[in-house]
Amino acid sequence: MLVRFASFLLVMALAGCSSLMKSGSDDTADQPEESQQPLAAETEAETGPDDSADADLDAETKGLFKHGLILLKSKRYDQALKHWIIMSERFPDYPGVWVNLGLSQYQTGDFEGSKSSIDQALVLNSEFCPAFQAMGPVARELGDFTLAEQSYSKAIQCSAPNPDLHYNLGILYDLYMRQYGKALLQYRTAQQLNKKEDPLLSIWIQDLDKRIKNTQAQEAAAEAASQPSEAPTQQTNPEPAAAADLEGDS
Repeated sequence: MLVRFASFLLVMALAGCSSLMKSGSDDTADQPEESQQPLAAETEAETGPDDSADADLDAETKGLFKHGLILLKSKRYDQALKHWIIMSERFPDYPGVWVNLGLSQYQTGDFEGSKSSIDQALVLNSEFCPAFQAMGPVARELGDFTLAEQSYSKAIQCSAPNPDLHYNLGILYDLYMRQYGKALLQYRTAQQLNKKEDPLLSIWIQDLDKRIKNTQAQEAAAEAASQPSEAPTQQTNPEPAAAADLEGDS
């Protein structure tokens, strides 16, 4: 049986929430940028904010935000954490700042703090899609698999088609919730959305499909074995004839 390792799974869009959009405004232009493919070479992603969404922001503010994204993308997480803490104090009304702070806390192992930051983003904007994307892995690390499932599902609904979201939801179902049928569906969806077939994911799909079929066959055999067999045909009782013979001899 193929062993899966959770360390492969989640690579969030580090530039998620790439604008400083305030709560309550239209976030259709504030979707997370393309994330790294978890089983493929790292893809390039824009690190700057969406100027069309942030036309009202001054150059200094855009520069600060871009710098924070660069720190995250370059995996300088301790520096990113300090940067986004300052940003959250300076721009507390922007959900994107809180999500990036949450991503920084997640990468430095502070899962409780990360959840609190992402929760704050959702307080500011309850439909902020990048917050749902970020909450999935955080909730999973905290053992709240129901919240993780809900977060991934909401992120899938409000995002453009993204194989990573289906991939991570499949991992959640597979490794943590043991819901293999749902996991297989998510893996297959992720593979369909990939720009090219991922060979390792193909192995996972084949392995999981085989295990599901074997389990179904075993369950069917066990159910058949538990069914009561037909009642045996009753044999004629010889006692009445013997009794008649005795009466005839008397």
